[in-house]
Amino acid sequence: MIHNIMDHSAAFLLALALLGACTPSQNPSEENKPDPLPELPAPSEEIKESNVFVIDFFSTLEDDADFFISRDAGVASEYIQAQSGKRSLVYMFDRADYQIGREHAATTIAYNVGAFPYFAQSGSAKAEIIPGTAMVTRYPISDYDGIAKDGVYLSGCTIQLPIALTDKLCIATSFIADETVAEAIFTEKKVRLLSDMMIVGTVPADAADKVQKYFESMSLRVCTLGSTDSAKDLIVVLPASYVCRNIESGKKVNLPYYRIFVEKWM
Repeated sequence: MIHNIMDHSAAFLLALALLGACTPSQNPSEENKPDPLPELPAPSEEIKESNVFVIDFFSTLEDDADFFISRDAGVASEYIQAQSGKRSLVYMFDRADYQIGREHAATTIAYNVGAFPYFAQSGSAKAEIIPGTAMVTRYPISDYDGIAKDGVYLSGCTIQLPIALTDKLCIATSFIADETVAEAIFTEKKVRLLSDMMIVGTVPADAADKVQKYFESMSLRVCTLGSTDSAKDLIVVLPASYVCRNIESGKKVNLPYYRIFVEKWM
């Protein structure tokens, strides 16, 4: 279920991904856990730039409030407009929370750059302020997918990749609180995660290792990035046919971001 919200000032639709799905128990027994899948083949050392796409993820990697409380959406717009060369497929803004009656930063950014804004919830929609991630893209969306049940939230949209190997991929995001949430996501979305869905999200720093090992045991490629000082780590989860080639960190004024380079290699 997707709720469309009209921003009257910007005349853009903000899609609130409240995608309900049946999610397994938060504490599944050992016998109900899926068997580990075969070990992944090593990707080619040669990088084919024509099959590489980029996702920009803006985040403080902290458990703080709305990203745009003390940051200007106009600065994010300037960053996007100034990009040259390989432009990003999607711009994600971690903890760009949604509040009914308040213009969302994603609509402002999308209006400024001529793109489409979407909102992926990461907490209860019953709250006055709904935590989540804003997504801005210039590319058409063909469908949506996700989970919103029992404290497990995952939201994504499918985009035609601008690469030589014609392919569609669901770009999803989630706050993966622990290994139990990771297992619930994989159990519910196993088929897509192994074929045509990737996750770009965050995980608590003290849970990152266990979450990474769980996804890897399910034959997914995983990379994480954080620091000893950050509350959260960035996490990227990919099907076997994709590989994360690099993550570059940067900052535009006071907007910290991470450029994620992903290759479709087989």
